[in-house]
Amino acid sequence: MRLLSLATVFTVMIATASSASANPLGAIWKDFSRSYQRNRCWPHPFAELDNFAARQPVALMINNGWRLQNIIGTHHFETNQTILNEAGRRHIHWVLTQPPSHRRIVFVERGFTPEETAARMRVVLKVAQQFVAPGHPLPVQETHIVARGVSADYVNKINTKFTESTPDPRLENAAGSGGQE
Repeated sequence: MRLLSLATVFTVMIATASSASANPLGAIWKDFSRSYQRNRCWPHPFAELDNFAARQPVALMINNGWRLQNIIGTHHFETNQTILNEAGRRHIHWVLTQPPSHRRIVFVERGFTPEETAARMRVVLKVAQQFVAPGHPLPVQETHIVARGVSADYVNKINTKFTESTPDPRLENAAGSGGQE
């Protein structure tokens, strides 16, 4: 009986607690209740943070891949680095017209000097103006990423040498192909 009356008094004290600062037992009860509710709904409040942390590296890799795809590198310029070659002009056209709209940003590889980088940016901005509607900002940025690739002239020379070195096709002797003589 004594235990029942003590439990009743304890319950009444907790139930009539007006604020946590006025009643320390109310603060304990509130903390207990909050912890119980958190444990009941676990892991749902934390799953979104974990999902975000798992997706973030993939999103970063996708962004880096698009930046590498949309870069105008050294091989897109003539030897003086101030005139775009045909491949560079075509690549700018592709970047500003073909990818999804939020990926249409031209990245310009930095030169060896700030002056060279500024000259590259001027040339690319001039060409990009042709493909962007008037009044819209030009999506051109410089980047420290080095473009992968070689000039089209170099690839053409390799293909030409390969074609030149290929022997002429010949048919075997008719008697030797059937196995009978």
